[in-house]
Amino acid sequence: MKKMVFLIFGLILTLSVNTGYTQKAPEGFAGMKWGTPYSEFKKKDLILERTINRFDHLTNVQAKNPRVGDIEVSWLIFEFYKDRFVQVLITSYQECRNIFRKILLEKYGKPTERRILRNPFNAEIGEELGWVVEQVQISLYLNYAEETGTLQYTYLPIWREYVK
Repeated sequence: MKKMVFLIFGLILTLSVNTGYTQKAPEGFAGMKWGTPYSEFKKKDLILERTINRFDHLTNVQAKNPRVGDIEVSWLIFEFYKDRFVQVLITSYQECRNIFRKILLEKYGKPTERRILRNPFNAEIGEELGWVVEQVQISLYLNYAEETGTLQYTYLPIWREYVK
């Protein structure tokens, strides 16, 4: 009986290790670690001078060159809470959103969260896929009506300070 238990445990362990999914959270974005001050982004010339929104110690700033690797995207927004890098939002059109979905599924596996997005008339217009990897929430919002997608990385330790 003990032998059978160890065999089953070994098989489960082997399958869980060999899933091919990376469960290491991103340490930041664009070479900038979570918690990096706003001034460091300005020094590296990553952001535009103007602020999009500023409310309750949360600042949204548009990137100068909205790209993710070789992919040009519609919007790339960095968010700072109390002058610390906490979140990045990337909005793209259909081709890119499908690439993002494919990469996330390959890297993190099946989403841990899935929610259908609906309009005010209760018609399905898209879906939200989510993964929590270590201390980073990764969300992909797919809007089928507008043919857009928004990828969002949120560093939870700092974000929890904002939402409490």
